[in-house]
Amino acid sequence: ILVTNFGKKGGSPTPTPTTPPGNSNFKPFGKVTVDPDFNVNGAGSNIDSIAFWEASDPTQSLMFVTSKNVALLEVWKYPFSRSDEMSPVQGSCITHPTNGVIVDQDTNLLYVSLRANSGAKNGPVCVYDLPSLQLSTSLPNPIETGAKSGEPNVGLLRLTNGERRLYVSDDRRIYIHNATTGARIGEFSTGPTETVAGDNFYQVVYVPDEKGKTGVYVYNPDGVELPGSPFGGGGIFNSDEEGIWLYTCPASGIGDNGEGLIVVSDQKSPTDFEVFDRKTKQHLGKIEIAGVDGTDGIAFTQQSSPQYPLGIFAAIDNDTSTVGVGWDKILAATGLSCGQ
Repeated sequence: ILVTNFGKKGGSPTPTPTTPPGNSNFKPFGKVTVDPDFNVNGAGSNIDSIAFWEASDPTQSLMFVTSKNVALLEVWKYPFSRSDEMSPVQGSCITHPTNGVIVDQDTNLLYVSLRANSGAKNGPVCVYDLPSLQLSTSLPNPIETGAKSGEPNVGLLRLTNGERRLYVSDDRRIYIHNATTGARIGEFSTGPTETVAGDNFYQVVYVPDEKGKTGVYVYNPDGVELPGSPFGGGGIFNSDEEGIWLYTCPASGIGDNGEGLIVVSDQKSPTDFEVFDRKTKQHLGKIEIAGVDGTDGIAFTQQSSPQYPLGIFAAIDNDTSTVGVGWDKILAATGLSCGQ
C-alpha cells in the first residue's frame, strides 16, 4: 500500500534540545534480545493497548490494558505479577469493547476509546478519574468523536499555552478534541492509521503508517504534515507499524530536555521494536523480547520502583498477554543512555 494524502507540509521550527551533562549515548546498536520480567494474561480477550498511571508511591501505580473482544478494561497493580490483577473497569460508559487507552499524568485522567458492536457507529471515548476509576464529571461521557472505523485509538498532546489536546484515530482520519472540555477542534486526513503519540517538547504528533511500511509521519498540533516527514521508511519495517511510545530524557521521566527515543512495534513474528533517536530520527536498532510476537500496543513508565529502578517497557504479546521488561535490562543490552 502506498500511503498518500498526508496533507500539505509546513509549520514552524521545533525547539533545539539542550545537551544533557554526562555521556549520553544514542549510537546504533544493531539488534538485541531481552527476556521478559513479567507476562500476565487477564480478563480481556484480543487485547490491544497499554497505559501506565504513576502514583506518588510507585508501589501503588497501575497498568491498564484494553480488550477488543470484551467490553472491559483490564487493571493491574504494581508489580504487575499474575496475582496483581484488579477488578476490570466495565459497565456504565464502557458498553463496547475497548481499543485505545492513554493516561494524562498531569490531570490524573484516563481516556479509553471504544470499538463498534455489530457495525454500529463507534469511536466514543470514556474518561475516568484516577486513581478512583470513577467516571469523570468534568467531561462528557462518552466524548463522541464521529469515528466509525473498527480500531479507534487515542493520543495526547500538551501545547505550550497549556491547552491539552486529545487525538482520536479513525482508519484514515484523526479527530482533534480539547482534552479538558471534550469539544471537537478539528480533524485531518492520514494514510492507514491506528496509533497516535504526542511529543510535548517538539509540539508534534507522530502517526505510524499502519499498513504501508513507509515510516512514521509527523504533524503539527493542527494536523499539518511537517518537513522531514515521514521517518523510518526505506525497508526498516517488515510488517504493520503498530504501537508507538516515547522514552524521554532525563531517564527519570521527570522533565524533558528533548533527547530520548521513539520506539515503534513492527508487528511480525517475532516482533521487532524499532528504535529511533528522538532528536535526529535516525534508526538505531531493533529490540526483541524473547517469545513475543504480533505486538499491537506498547507503553513505558520511567518511574523508579523497588523492582524496576529505571522503569518498565510493556508490550502486547500475540493479542493474549502483556509482557514487561525493566528499562535497566534494555539499556544495558543496547548501550543507550540519557547521560548523567
